[in-house]
Amino acid sequence: MDRQITHICASCGAPLIRFRASRALRLYRIFTVADLIRITGLLVTVAAILSAVAFPRGIRAAVFMVATALLAFGAADIMQETFAMRARRRRSEAIIGGPKGQTWRAVARTVAGLTCLMLSFVGFMIWASVTTEI
Repeated sequence: MDRQITHICASCGAPLIRFRASRALRLYRIFTVADLIRITGLLVTVAAILSAVAFPRGIRAAVFMVATALLAFGAADIMQETFAMRARRRRSEAIIGGPKGQTWRAVARTVAGLTCLMLSFVGFMIWASVTTEI
């Protein structure tokens, strides 16, 4: 019986994590690490909204949490599209003039990930300027 939780995708080399979906059956779900990062970022975003609404000075914590979530989303997009481009490159070398839509989508998603990373750094700078007293 294979007890290993982490695996590697055979086509692109992306890290995968296996979760047991059912205690009674041998049923597993496989997630990429990028998807788990996105789920964590979503939970941090919900916590930021609740923090900003619930606490009178919660906006400082909310700025930090939103910047952290943007960092997670950007890193996940860049990581997933990097592995996806590696997988597409291997198969598309033999085909002359393959589909261009997938390449443009991958480039657009990578640019969106880089934009999220830049916005997260701006958010961290704003958080640092709000929390430090000069």
